Amino acid sequence: MVKSFLNRITGRSFHGGPDAHRRFNYKVLLDKDLLTFCIPCTSPMAFPVLFPYQTPGWFELYTDQRQQHRFVCINQQQYWYSGHFLRTRGEPLGQLMLSIWLKQVTEGKSIARHNIERLGHYLSGQGKDSSSYIFGSSAQLNTALQQYHTNRRSNTLTAAQRQDYAATRHKTILPQCYSVKSFGSQPWLHYTHASRAFTRQYHYYCYPLSEQFYLKIRFAYKANLPAYFHYWHANARAAQQSIMQSVKLRLHDV
Repeated sequence: MVKSFLNRITGRSFHGGPDAHRRFNYKVLLDKDLLTFCIPCTSPMAFPVLFPYQTPGWFELYTDQRQQHRFVCINQQQYWYSGHFLRTRGEPLGQLMLSIWLKQVTEGKSIARHNIERLGHYLSGQGKDSSSYIFGSSAQLNTALQQYHTNRRSNTLTAAQRQDYAATRHKTILPQCYSVKSFGSQPWLHYTHASRAFTRQYHYYCYPLSEQFYLKIRFAYKANLPAYFHYWHANARAAQQSIMQSVKLRLHDV
């Protein structure tokens, strides 16, 4: 009983997530560039780790497409969180999904290798033609925060939490506002997005590889039970930080 109570008040009443899996090192050759990373998974990749995207016809052969987005999936993992002492009736608390993609810009557009600012302008320009992204006013934000209070069964949000949710809400899924984050010596274009009820959050890291292709890493947070999102959110964010610190992009011309 004492352990259960302590786990509840410290937010450790869950099991699963990335910590439940062994970490594996990967090396992926993106044409002449080497991408390495260390991620938790059940088993190493079983498919080839050579992605010669500059070879004519290769990308078209292996590409997937959703709406206007064309990409090749390099790696994708799901990490589920379950309630350990919580009464969830068998429902998972939520999941963290990691996706690593090689993406192609839309037809008629171009970016530039190593030019993060130009990539940001390209992605921001895409957002003008989309109706699926959030452009919330302050009043809508306050309403959403109040709803989130109720879902969490909590009286108040801390100032830091409020600032975090406000930032993710006002940054669209395409970065009209973006930042450059570095892990070691590797810079990334970084932006975030959150759903209206904060049941889903997305963190993106991008790097331009050529005039037509860029690398995109996405961390997607899905709260199946929003009232318990705060129980596993910190663990998922720590895993995200650890994974990004392991990502190394060795560029052949740098």
